[in-house]
Amino acid sequence: MITEEKGTDVNLATHLVYDACSDAFDVAAVISNDSDLVMPILFAREKCGKTVGVINPQQYPAQALLKAVDFYKKLRAGALGVSQLPAVIEHGGRRFEKPATW
Repeated sequence: MITEEKGTDVNLATHLVYDACSDAFDVAAVISNDSDLVMPILFAREKCGKTVGVINPQQYPAQALLKAVDFYKKLRAGALGVSQLPAVIEHGGRRFEKPATW
């Protein structure tokens, strides 16, 4: 089974900017290490006056993100582990299984 992320960064960026411009938050925490999010983060901060930080789920932070945010936190493995859904979920007569590599 091949899983591939499609459009997640664009969707996240769009919602971050829209919500910032709509005054829907004061502080946003983006869980990512994708440096493609630098511009929307800077827009939310500089044009909308919002506080934006990054919570990094990976070992090494993207340096461009570090320079663009108000705060940075490393996502601890323990916190990530207890936030996972069960390995198997059944809903509406369908069974969904988490890939073994996750």
